[in-house]
Amino acid sequence: MSDLRKPKKLTQKYLQERLKYNPRTGNFIWKSSSKMTKDWNTRYANKVAGCKTPDGYIVICIDGNDYLAHRLAFLWTENLWPKYQIDHIDRNTSNNKWSNLRQATNSQNQFNCKLYENNKTGFKGIHLDNRSKTYHAQISAYGKRIRIGGFSTPNEANLILV
Repeated sequence: MSDLRKPKKLTQKYLQERLKYNPRTGNFIWKSSSKMTKDWNTRYANKVAGCKTPDGYIVICIDGNDYLAHRLAFLWTENLWPKYQIDHIDRNTSNNKWSNLRQATNSQNQFNCKLYENNKTGFKGIHLDNRSKTYHAQISAYGKRIRIGGFSTPNEANLILV
């Protein structure tokens, strides 16, 4: 599979010649076209494009190059490749409805991830310091961890982060 984040020379015009995008459903549908071969029309026309990866993303192959559908949705609607990552607001990586997608920096995208399974406080950025028996709040920004302070409950620690 090719590098799915690196934009190829795919343009909005060419993309729209090949595929229809429904922003309400997030689906891409192959178009039939007189420019395409007869085999193409009978096999793919009017069918949902793409396949799901093991981590739930939809990948669409166009002219032998693989593209993430959420990045294609951005190209389709904005006529440019996204400068940053595309975040799925509801965290469902196969939900490519336009209302569920937003451009995000890596930090913003990471903040929208689910809690780790071993999280015992129920809050992001809060952990129990077993030595002091206090809950510590911390954030990460620009690759550095910033400790905010210690609190007696996880709720108090979370209030400082909100």
